Amino acid sequence: MLDRYRHLIPSALLGGGFFVDVLTFRTLRAETTFALLGGYAFAAAAGVALGERGPGALRKAVPMVMQFAFGALLSSALLFYWFGGAVAASWPVMLIVVALMAFNEAFRRVFLRPSVQFGVFAFALFSYCTLLFPFMLESLSAWVFLLGGAVATAVSLLLVEIVTRTDAARRPLAGRFRLVAAGTYAAFAILYFLNIIPPIPLSIRDAGAYHDVAVRDGAYILEAEPEGPLSRLWPGQTLRLERGGDGRIFAFTAIYAPTELSTTIVHVWERYDEAEGRWEGAGRSTYETRGGRQDGYRGYSYRTITETGRWRVIVETERGQELGRIHFTMLE
Repeated sequence: MLDRYRHLIPSALLGGGFFVDVLTFRTLRAETTFALLGGYAFAAAAGVALGERGPGALRKAVPMVMQFAFGALLSSALLFYWFGGAVAASWPVMLIVVALMAFNEAFRRVFLRPSVQFGVFAFALFSYCTLLFPFMLESLSAWVFLLGGAVATAVSLLLVEIVTRTDAARRPLAGRFRLVAAGTYAAFAILYFLNIIPPIPLSIRDAGAYHDVAVRDGAYILEAEPEGPLSRLWPGQTLRLERGGDGRIFAFTAIYAPTELSTTIVHVWERYDEAEGRWEGAGRSTYETRGGRQDGYRGYSYRTITETGRWRVIVETERGQELGRIHFTMLE
């Protein structure tokens, strides 16, 4: 029976890792989630180190454990990138993660190749460490990202030494392994300084455009445009110019951050110029956010809008790393 369905095992294990992450991402505390992912990273490293050595039962079990661990690590990166940054900005990294996850059928034929195992491990470990270190050090500084990447690269290079010193069959691959580790660091660093890597562990819990935002006794009261049930299914919002009103439109965001982490959130307002066919700047507003609130630290900005047209508010950090975008259209 097992042999009959053996070809489905890689897909099931990767899917299982993804399912576990979906359940834990929003339900467990961040500390618990990172500890669990650390266990997956250790299991993946042990699997790479063991390779095809050991008794028959162990040789069969190791690839399956690695499949599950890689599935969990890659899907956690995908979820963090999805919730922590705008898809319009971070799609290249997300595409890589999705491509690796979709590679499950090819893993049936090539997963046992040491270079494939090590390449996926280096990518997954780098993703994990660059998620973990900003959370641990409560900082979004560039040096924290580079430090996390350096630790991941050092662990990958240490694993190269362990593998090549204990397994003569893989010793000729040492140079290739080192090149993969160094190339992963270089690629991530380039993406980071191009602001394609989102500012994890920040993530948007809520965002939208409103006619009014008021704060009463610590509660935020949002005056929204009446919407039908079908309008919620379409991206973006529709607001109408208020006759006799002051014309203010508010951009509201709730940003999650770990406890003790403080940073500046920037709202970049832009209006689409139909005649020129491009987005034009309409000002920037900032507010300080603090960590610790599960539903996100709330803030807002506003602009006076008296004409119809398309608008967007890009939510980003001071470095320009995007967290998300609010799109809305003003109608009569």
